[in-house]
Amino acid sequence: MANEKKVLTIKNNILEKCTNSKFAVDIEIPDGVIEIASEAFAGRCASGCASLLSVVVPDSVKAIRHSAFAYC
Repeated sequence: MANEKKVLTIKNNILEKCTNSKFAVDIEIPDGVIEIASEAFAGRCASGCASLLSVVVPDSVKAIRHSAFAYC
């Protein structure tokens, strides 16, 4: 994400939330993350973001919880 500060909150290898990415084009989740929490992106990160083209999810992710990408 060029020219923008992106914040991914990751605890115990679980991506809990993403904030401040309203104008993101690409989001890359770091290798080692094993789960994307419920509503991790919804209403915080890419909700209503018209510029988002891709989200790269590494092979390490084994679970994507309910509504993780709601309203994206």
